[in-house]
Amino acid sequence: MIREIETTKGTWKIYGVYFTPSDSFHDIVKKAIESGNLRQSYLQQITGHRAPIQVDRASKEIHFLQF
Repeated sequence: MIREIETTKGTWKIYGVYFTPSDSFHDIVKKAIESGNLRQSYLQQITGHRAPIQVDRASKEIHFLQF
């Protein structure tokens, strides 16, 4: 599943999780992108996702991986 989030820093593709634009998850990830705080530990803390998270800033992609 691929979702896209429109942010002030461009359009980011989000992989591995399902959400809709009305979900709080959308707003949480959007705020993290816009603040530039995309460390795995921070994303895990704010989203509750405990498996690894890979961020590719160059291609504007975030992959929420599974164990």
